[in-house]
Amino acid sequence: VAKSEKSKTAYQTLRSLWDAGLRPPSQHCVPEPIAYLPERSLLLQERAAGTQLFQKIKSHTATAADAVRAAEWVLALQELRFPGLQPGSIGDFERTRNELSLALPGLTRRLRPLAKFIEAHLEPDTPGVPSHGDYHPMNLFMSEQRVMAIDIDTFAAREPMFDVGYFVAQTAIMGFHEFQSFAPTEDFRAAFLETIVTQAPARSRKDRVRVHVSFAFLRSLHFDFCILRTNPHRMVDPFLSAAERALSEANIRLAA
Repeated sequence: VAKSEKSKTAYQTLRSLWDAGLRPPSQHCVPEPIAYLPERSLLLQERAAGTQLFQKIKSHTATAADAVRAAEWVLALQELRFPGLQPGSIGDFERTRNELSLALPGLTRRLRPLAKFIEAHLEPDTPGVPSHGDYHPMNLFMSEQRVMAIDIDTFAAREPMFDVGYFVAQTAIMGFHEFQSFAPTEDFRAAFLETIVTQAPARSRKDRVRVHVSFAFLRSLHFDFCILRTNPHRMVDPFLSAAERALSEANIRLAA
């Protein structure tokens, strides 16, 4: 059940995705949109079945097969066609750069080259495809029969590697918060990327993945320091180092 001003849009989006084929018997699904009640701005939808992927990562039960299935959901979405689908946000770069520079003035030497590279390469040079927009392990549920993605309110057109890079970065970030290291999620992220490269070679561009991975780390720092204002200084060096490595290493290894 969801109640907000965005409920109508969320219902319409879910209905479009459901009708386009992200429903049983397909292995790749979204929750079934049951009803939208306009007088209450209320969306009724199916409860996600299965286990949240992040819970599997936390309990060390996430497997390479889970990574493959997560990658295949993205590729299945990208194969669908939605005429007139509008471009979606890939993040507010200027705000992230400017506010993070003010919040971390002692790290300007590291932030400046990162921001310069990201700014120069952030705009896509390929046509947009259907994109979840907030694709990460907390928004994926896995059962034996299917993979279900939730929270589709950021659905829009973006370049093919946006969801891929965002998923890689968020998996690493969530793993760091849980394990204080990027290393425990390294094999999972590698299996996810390998699936993308193997199954969709024409769309796979690690140069684009690197840009979105690096920007996602800066966005995460910006969120904590400038929006939540929690000032988690223990994250600064690992996250900046990960952003730097993402731009320099083809395998997006991240761990030192």
